[in-house]
Order: sequence, then C-alpha cells, then structure tokens
Amino acid sequence: MSNISFSPSTINLKWFYSLSIAFVLLSLGLLLYFEFEVGVLFPIALAIVFVGVVRSDILMLVITFLVPLSISIKDIGEGTGFGMNFPSEPITFVLMVGAWIKFFIDGQIDRRILQHPLTKCILFYLGWIFFTAVFSTRFEVSIKFFINKLWIITVFYFLAVQLFSQTKNLTRFLWCYMVPMIGIVIYTIINHSMFDFAQKDAYWVSKPFYIDHGVYAASLAFFVPVLTGLLAYSNTFKYGNVKRFIIALFLLILLAGVVFSFTRATWVSLAVAAVFFVALLLRLKLRTIIVVGAFSAFIYLNFKEQITLILRDNKQDSSNNFEGHIKSIYNVSTDDSNLERINRWHAAFRMWKEKPILGWGPGVYKFEYAPYQVSFEKTKISTNFGIGGNSHSEYVGPLCETGFIGLFSLLLVIFMFTYSGMRFIYSTRNKQHKILAISLLLGLITYFVHGFLNNYSDSDKVGVMIWGFMAGLVALQLQDDAISSKV
Repeated sequence: MSNISFSPSTINLKWFYSLSIAFVLLSLGLLLYFEFEVGVLFPIALAIVFVGVVRSDILMLVITFLVPLSISIKDIGEGTGFGMNFPSEPITFVLMVGAWIKFFIDGQIDRRILQHPLTKCILFYLGWIFFTAVFSTRFEVSIKFFINKLWIITVFYFLAVQLFSQTKNLTRFLWCYMVPMIGIVIYTIINHSMFDFAQKDAYWVSKPFYIDHGVYAASLAFFVPVLTGLLAYSNTFKYGNVKRFIIALFLLILLAGVVFSFTRATWVSLAVAAVFFVALLLRLKLRTIIVVGAFSAFIYLNFKEQITLILRDNKQDSSNNFEGHIKSIYNVSTDDSNLERINRWHAAFRMWKEKPILGWGPGVYKFEYAPYQVSFEKTKISTNFGIGGNSHSEYVGPLCETGFIGLFSLLLVIFMFTYSGMRFIYSTRNKQHKILAISLLLGLITYFVHGFLNNYSDSDKVGVMIWGFMAGLVALQLQDDAISSKV
C-alpha cells in the first residue's frame, strides 16, 4: 500500500483556505453570540474538526492515548440518560465529522480497503444495525446506538487502516493505549492494596477511569498477547536492552492487573488465547478448530443432564482465594453473578422469540427485558431497571436486539477476521508482520471469548481495540499484497 499523506498538500488549496477563513469567522461569531463558557466550546469543536481534516493521523493517536484516561460522565442534560466518556468520545465524534468532510473534499479512499472481505462484512454488520434501528421499539435509543458504532468504526477502522499503512503507526497506536493503561494499572493496584486486595473491592478500585472491573480487565487482556509478542521477538523490532526491560516490566504489571481484577471471564479468555496460539504453532486450519468446537457442542448437548448435575454440585462462590475464585467460574448453583447472567440470557431468548427477525432495536435490551424475567430465575442482584449491566453477552444481546440476522452479521465479522488473520499468519514471510498479526489475532480472541459472558464493545474503552486491531490486520495484509504485486 502506498503511504497515505494527511498533510494540507493533499487537500485542494482552495478548500483549505476557505475552511480556514470560515473557521475563524464562525468561531468569532459564536463567541459573540453565546456566553463565553458555552461559546468557547464551539470553536474548540471546530478546531478539532479542522485538525481532523488536515492531520487526522495525529488526532487519532491523541484520542487513543486519551481513551484509557477518559472519565465516564452519566446523565448529561438533567434526566436525559445520555452519557459519555470524556474527553475521548466527543473528540472521536468530531474527528468522524472531519473525516467525512475530508472525504467529500477530495473524494479519495483506497478501493482495496472497501474490497477487503472483512470490510464488506463490517459494512453489512453496520448496515443491519441501522436498518433495525429504523424499526426499533425505542427509536431514539437505537439511533444513538448506531451513531456510537458509526463514529468508532469510521475512525478506528476506516481511518485507522490508512494510518496503519505504515507499520510504525500501528505500533505507535498500540503504545498510545498501553502507556496510559500501565499508569492506570499501577494506580489501581496501589488503590487496591489499601484494602488488602480484597475481592469485593476489585469492583471499584479502577474508578474513575474504568467504572467496572470487567471492562478494565477485558482491556488489559487485549495487550497481554501484544506485549508477549513484542518481548519474545524484540530482535525483530530492533529493540535495545532498555526497551526489552520496559516491555518485560509492562507485561508483569499487566498480568498483576489481570490477576487482581478478580475477573474470571478474563482469566478464561487468556487461557483460550494460549490454546489458540498452540493451534497457530501447529498450523491448524480454522475449519479444524470449528469442527473441534462443533464436536464439543455435540458432546455437551448429548450429556447435558449429567454435566448440569456435576455443575450443580459446585457450591463455590466467588472468593478472595484464587483457587476458590477459579472454581466459582462454573458454579451455576449458588453464585449470584453466574445465575444473574443465566437469568438475563433467558430473558433475552424470550424477547428474541417474540421478535426473531428485526429484534427489539439496537441498545434496547436493558429497557425492555424486565417483564421477560421469571420469578424462579431471579437472584439477589436482579433488577427491573436495567442497571448492573446489559445482557452480559456480546452474542445473546445482538440476537434479541437485532434478530438472528444481526447475530449472523456479527459472527460473520468475527469469522472473517479470524480466517483472514490465520491465512495471513501462515502465508506472510515478513517476520515483523507475522508477530504483529499473531498479537492482534490473539488479542481479539481474548475478547471474542470474554464476549460470551460480558458485553463492553459499546464503550470506546474496548471498541477502540476491537476495530483498531481489525484495522491493523487489514493494513498488514494490504502492505504484503502491495509488495507481492511488485515482485
């Protein structure tokens, strides 16, 4: 892929000067018309749009750095229920606006990005979300959900693929998230140590940066394979001893953060990623892995009653003891956290049966699921007010919100990413690209597994990595294809 330039020289100078003059005049007008406190926000927003048009590469990396440090602000506007992560989400939104303006000015986008199979799957996924939002039972909620998806995918997939056409920008993107993340892990561990690392305090010690220990741990898991890959193959990246030491230190800090998060889903996801890495070393094909998974599902369905009886014998609740906490992963008898997930999944399935094709609308589940709970499945932490999380699944939620086609579109994106990643890893001769591709694939595998038990993709804390990792893989493929075509 040819290098993508984001400098003003790539933009028609007539448009560049026109936008500059319009920006100055509009900013002055807004400052004069509104009170200073309100009016000053508009020029700032316009300035960000302007930077997004001229140097979207720099602004994207700045946003990536800010995402872990952003703070959740809820209920903006007195009872509207609208919230955001500040300042990352509003800046991402205005960067999306800048990206669309830039596209309409120069009308250029690399056709190879649009022709990539993963891009086509993502467009289908995004299009179906919009289609079901139009027919949603709560239109305003679903449109807001769609816009949130649109700005994340526009910036951290479509723009990011172009930015990552230079491999150094991909590694910069990874470091821009990791560096502040490591700072937050240190802050969280110190905060947690004041309470003797009690399991019950793990839920809140990462605040205000991560309001939930689950999204905190899921974010950490993305980078365990990345740092492991950078450390194991540091010679390929021409790192000196100091950089190797920093990577090793960061990895240890990250693993400590994962352990003391007491997030069982993350522990499981990393274990599965390790198994998947072995599959890559054995050069297994994706269809082989799918066959093994299908066979495991077949065994479960045929011995469901026996397995259920074994699981019900486990009375171990979540605990400070790590061995006990691991045992509690499969406690579906007394552990309220596990039972509440099952309660919400069952409610989602009942909702889906009522609206199997279009679903209830993107983002609507938490507003509608209460009547679909049954009394004998409720737990001590059950609620009728949509608090305490959503459907607790990246797969069950889309099923009831966007119907079976919506779930299919999501699974298609996951399949195509995994298939493309494995195919690229097995075929590329560029060692650096291979290492990065393995890291990106395994990083997202952790979340694909985590997604069975939680759903955090709507937050930019996780969404940035989901779509950014996909963009990184596509960019590496396009680079290799461009090199191959010249040989």
